Amino acid sequence: MVSALYSVRCYRGEDEREVVELWNKCMERDRISLAEFRRKIVLDPNFDAGGCFVAEADGTLAGFVLSLRRRYAYYDLGLEAGKGWITVLFVHPAWRRKGIGRDLLRHAENFLAGCGAREVSV
Repeated sequence: MVSALYSVRCYRGEDEREVVELWNKCMERDRISLAEFRRKIVLDPNFDAGGCFVAEADGTLAGFVLSLRRRYAYYDLGLEAGKGWITVLFVHPAWRRKGIGRDLLRHAENFLAGCGAREVSV
């Protein structure tokens, strides 16, 4: 999605540091280190860059969303087909109330719907 102010695209590995910096700016009570981001997000076997989106504005990251669906069975729960999760969503304070959060959420929902999710937990 491209607007006059910002664009939304899939996450790329080179976004890692900027995402962590923005995460810590936006989510002061749920801060994360680069190592934790790698371990909990990128190295999660269910991570799919196709369901992870960033918003760019003025050449910097303005928002982030992570949506997941099970790609590997989880103990007795299996793959939980038809379910999806949006586990992280934030927008830089200077870019809030401009539609970025809504667009990131829509991208995540579209990704999950395309994977067959009929139920999404946030």
